[in-house]
Amino acid sequence: VTRTLSSFSSFPPSVILAAGLVVTALVGFLFGNLSIHAARSRTAENETREALSAVEAAFEEAALLGKITEKINAGLGISEILDFVYKGFESVIPYERIGLALVDEDGETVRSRWVRSRRGSISLGDGYCTPLEGSSLKKVLESGKPRILDDLQSYVMDHPDSTSSHLIVKDGMRSSLTCPLVVRGKAVGFLFFSSATPSIYNSGHSDTLMRVTSQISIIVEKGRLFDALAEEERRSEQILSSLLPPEILVRVRNGEEVIADEVPSVSVVFADLVNFSGWASHVGSSEVVIVLDNIFQRFDRLAGKIGVVKIGAQGDGYLAVAGLPNQRPDHARVAAEFALSLKQEMVNLNGSGACPLSLRIGIHSGPVVAGVTGRVAWRYDVWGRTVNLASRMESLGAPGRIQVSAETAAQLPAYYRLKKRRPIEAKGFGLTQTYWLEGC
Repeated sequence: VTRTLSSFSSFPPSVILAAGLVVTALVGFLFGNLSIHAARSRTAENETREALSAVEAAFEEAALLGKITEKINAGLGISEILDFVYKGFESVIPYERIGLALVDEDGETVRSRWVRSRRGSISLGDGYCTPLEGSSLKKVLESGKPRILDDLQSYVMDHPDSTSSHLIVKDGMRSSLTCPLVVRGKAVGFLFFSSATPSIYNSGHSDTLMRVTSQISIIVEKGRLFDALAEEERRSEQILSSLLPPEILVRVRNGEEVIADEVPSVSVVFADLVNFSGWASHVGSSEVVIVLDNIFQRFDRLAGKIGVVKIGAQGDGYLAVAGLPNQRPDHARVAAEFALSLKQEMVNLNGSGACPLSLRIGIHSGPVVAGVTGRVAWRYDVWGRTVNLASRMESLGAPGRIQVSAETAAQLPAYYRLKKRRPIEAKGFGLTQTYWLEGC
């Protein structure tokens, strides 16, 4: 070693200095490369960790969206789907409050339909509504994109007329993420995520919420289609109920293909507007329809109140039966009460100036065949000589009076006032004894 150092010391100082610098540079380069490599390793490790976190978040979001799809396919309603979102989406989108609002069918009003909050108080709850026109939500609908409000308190100060924002700030929310719901290219509502933390939402949350709302939109569309179907069924039910008595409607729905009942005793009421054709020829068609509709609606209400079955209205005539579809022993009394009520209704209409017409009414009691005809337009009808003679009682009567057959008169209680007429010639029946029903 001594010899080596002695040999090394024999070199000129300049050479020794140069060698030292080279060694120092080599060592610095080596350690520099090691440091850069370590830094790059840490960066790569961080990037890998972030990428794995992003993949995990994407898988978690996909799993949650998949569960929403499963629940939709299982037929769950929108409230149940939103309850699931409220319980399980916090790892994907931060929130303390979630709300759903839909645009009314008229397109003019936004109405809160569902809301949940972890802060307890809910000032803006179910049923809250506000005009769409002039609101900031109108711009969100038009854009079709999510909106982030980082600082709700500042937003409220800048928009003092925004009542809904005031309410959620009152409940402790400090930032919000609003996404429009779109059904078949039409914006129909909003999904709101709100947080008590300011500036918590970012573009990634917006993208996630858009995917969630695309699922929720399916439920909204299904709900609206269901509502439309239910409304159509309700209207169909109304039409059928107006055509068929409830008991007959049940039999039709139970599959009876032929409904024809022989009923031993009912009372048939015919009513006819006197000189209707002459009056109608001097007024406009719309007035004719309006007056007829008014009269027959009143007759329908009386029929339902008193307990007779409307068979139909044809032109200016009205036909009803007491004792159908369920038989009752007092059908003559019920028919008489109905006829007297019709007569009084026309007196009231004439007195008010709503109708210049009078009514002629006829009643006969006896057996009929009652049944249903038609399959496209259902009709409950009655047939037989009883119906024909009731028609004669009306046509051979007098304006403002009620003519009843002897068979009907015999079944009326003694408190009804009857005036016997001379026998009249009724086509197909010969001389027939009749009575004027004058009251009770």
